[in-house]
Amino acid sequence: MGAQASKAGQAAMFSELMSSQVHFNMDELQALYERFKRLSKSSPNLATSEFVKILEGSVFEPGSPFVKRIVDVLDEDRNGEIDFRGFAMGLSLFCRGSLDELVDFSFRCFDLDGNGGISKDEMKQVLTALTKTVHDTMRSLVERGMGGPHSPPEQHVFDIDRFVDDAFTEFDANRDGLLQRDEYRAACVSH
Repeated sequence: MGAQASKAGQAAMFSELMSSQVHFNMDELQALYERFKRLSKSSPNLATSEFVKILEGSVFEPGSPFVKRIVDVLDEDRNGEIDFRGFAMGLSLFCRGSLDELVDFSFRCFDLDGNGGISKDEMKQVLTALTKTVHDTMRSLVERGMGGPHSPPEQHVFDIDRFVDDAFTEFDANRDGLLQRDEYRAACVSH
């Protein structure tokens, strides 16, 4: 009886997720749930520190400040854990998210203080972290002989201050010193 109730609860959770929040079908959610249980060692939640290790071991270089920011955004209640719902929603977004969903997620990554707007300082902090992540990944690929015919990362210089100033000049329509969600979206879709 307990196993049947558990399966019914899973089915209800999967149906709810499929109806509005994720771009996975029932079979995909079931497989994802099984993977989540293995990653979380059958705990109901995955510690954010473990999720950081997973991302750093597969997609990003260890110590990436951008990984921490991604995980912080997925851990909406700030309890240091990601439940299956957050895990599935995050993977759905990264694998199959629409442009609007990706823009919304990246907005939340840049809005460090959660005030609904991105300041120049916030944009500089996140771009610095992202640039470091890309630089470290490129360096690692080149060192392992997988960089292809690209120049070493040191030759690619990105002037973050100038980029941010230009972005705010062009897209901060109300000149309040913050990029609001609609202004940020306009910047994203125009470039």
